[in-house]
Amino acid sequence: MTELDILSRFVSDGMTPTAAEAMWGNIYSESGGESNRVQGDFSPTRIVSKSYTKDVDEGRISPSTFARDGRGYGLVQWTFWSRKQGLLNYAKAHGKSIGDTAMQVDYIVVEFKSDFPALWQYLTFTDNLYEATRRICMEFERPAVNNVDARYTAAQAAQNVWDAAEKTERYWPPRTICKGMDGPDVAALQALLTAHGYTVRTIYGVFDEATEISARKYQTEHGLDVDGIVGPKTWASLLAMA
Repeated sequence: MTELDILSRFVSDGMTPTAAEAMWGNIYSESGGESNRVQGDFSPTRIVSKSYTKDVDEGRISPSTFARDGRGYGLVQWTFWSRKQGLLNYAKAHGKSIGDTAMQVDYIVVEFKSDFPALWQYLTFTDNLYEATRRICMEFERPAVNNVDARYTAAQAAQNVWDAAEKTERYWPPRTICKGMDGPDVAALQALLTAHGYTVRTIYGVFDEATEISARKYQTEHGLDVDGIVGPKTWASLLAMA
């Protein structure tokens, strides 16, 4: 998943774009956006991270060892044992590798909703990038981190990525779109899905739940990443078959 894909997924799950950008600032500062990264692996090839991930997936590192080894792991460098155990349980329940990016993004949202409900509520309406960054540092991170400014800088860079995508890809060629977004490109998606035999409520340019369900079904049946996010690969497939 690209940075824009991750931002779009957070927005589709209910965050404002500002909150998604703040969360990316945290992710980038923790892991550089690498979902299989293990703490202390500075090798350009990430050989330690790849080996660690494979060993967890295949059981050579036991669940209890993974949870309690004190090594930060993944997008936000989960470290505390109960949070790592929760991540592993979630990955297994969904049949995913512990290093799967989309799974980790989903798990971040699960953690927000279950363990940080007040913060989650804030992230669904905020448009204050610095305050969103600060609250994620103070409340989501355990223990809290103090390097808010560095994370805010990364969040500002993400804001530029999101704004550029909104400005340059608003109509055509199609931008990356997901649930909650609207525009002529969403209507084009709905028309294409309908033409391919997938049901949407109506072609009206709002990416609603029915559109997401049909997009996921299309992705499943055409060997694409099944995330409900319509990016370059899904667009290319839809258009090639039009």
